[in-house]
Amino acid sequence: MHKTIMKTPDPEPNSGLTQTNWTMIDMAVSGEGEAADDAKARFVRRYWPAVYAYFRKSGQSCNDASDLSQGFFCDVVFGRNLLSSASPKRGRFRSLLLTAAQNYVRERFRYSRRAKRWSGASPLSLSESEAAIQKSQTAKTPEAAFTQAWAMSQIDDVLHRTKTLCQSEGLDLHWLIFKARIVDPSFEGEPIPSYTKLVKKYDLNGPGQAANMMVIVKRHFARLLWEAIGETVSDPMMAKLELEDLLTMLGDGS
Repeated sequence: MHKTIMKTPDPEPNSGLTQTNWTMIDMAVSGEGEAADDAKARFVRRYWPAVYAYFRKSGQSCNDASDLSQGFFCDVVFGRNLLSSASPKRGRFRSLLLTAAQNYVRERFRYSRRAKRWSGASPLSLSESEAAIQKSQTAKTPEAAFTQAWAMSQIDDVLHRTKTLCQSEGLDLHWLIFKARIVDPSFEGEPIPSYTKLVKKYDLNGPGQAANMMVIVKRHFARLLWEAIGETVSDPMMAKLELEDLLTMLGDGS
């Protein structure tokens, strides 16, 4: 991964970190009707890749990993109301979910029961699930695969938020510069274009303008990434450690 995107942003005043946004989890736990169903669906879609990656790296086939993932969300996350024990004051939500997945595998192997399927629609097809965990294929352990897939899901979500924010603020060209210099080289393996090349492509005033445009988007990205981590970890120091762990796992595949 490109080193520019690997830099850990420092906490910012009024970042919202101490007022953690647990709206989605709260709605999934205590909501009713379509709102609760929507929250559950969004929760599953967000964390499916990490859970699926853990089961796949544990030696399961695509189909078995999918069955285990659906069973996990049905039996443990919602059936046993795992989310009710989640709290921003109890540490990393990632650790809670990983421990629950580890226990679920041991339990399933112990009793050899057929996986129950989650009552909602499967969030990803087998091909989509495999594509979602492609970046975690170099992980050496199931736990590392879980963390890498978790990190990629977080990064993908933040990149989407960053793009949406840029579009809402009329910074479409700024986003294209950031995408060309950071996103495509980091995630698609594309070469990093020079500022001179971008100036010619987008008819800019000079390399300085292109660099400034990218810096603006990088600041948006860093802030949104920090806020995303703060959605599952409330303590600023623990949040920073969480962020460093995720980015390190993305970078070295250990």
